[in-house]
Amino acid sequence: MLSMWSWNRILYLMSYPAVTKIHMVWAQNLSFPAVTICNHNLFRMSRLTKMDLYYSGYWLDLLHMNHSVNNNSLQVLRDDRKKMFMDLMDFNHYTPPAHFMVNTTEMMNRLSHQMDEMLLECKFQGGNCTFRNFTPVRKHVL
Repeated sequence: MLSMWSWNRILYLMSYPAVTKIHMVWAQNLSFPAVTICNHNLFRMSRLTKMDLYYSGYWLDLLHMNHSVNNNSLQVLRDDRKKMFMDLMDFNHYTPPAHFMVNTTEMMNRLSHQMDEMLLECKFQGGNCTFRNFTPVRKHVL
């Protein structure tokens, strides 16, 4: 008798019976949700300037310390970007500004992808939303 009862309970347990009760309540006002958009392209090559490259090319892993090109970086570039990059990298007649201080925050904000250029359409609670509804948070993981 005990074995039959135990067997019955084992079969019941293995059948995974479940009862789910749902009570839905519609919220009148919702806060705009947190949205995370991760772009693995840290910056736009098209916005890179000669001065950016001169002062930060090593940090961006595009140049060596002596301002010569990092060939590993060249290999991943498309041909049209390669030409632009090679033109930027020609420092033969370039005189960097005297006493210039690199502001990496300003540079990354300028070079990074902008929400107003990425956002195609946004709707929230039946209304349109724009890039102004988003707050950029820059956390670069290298």
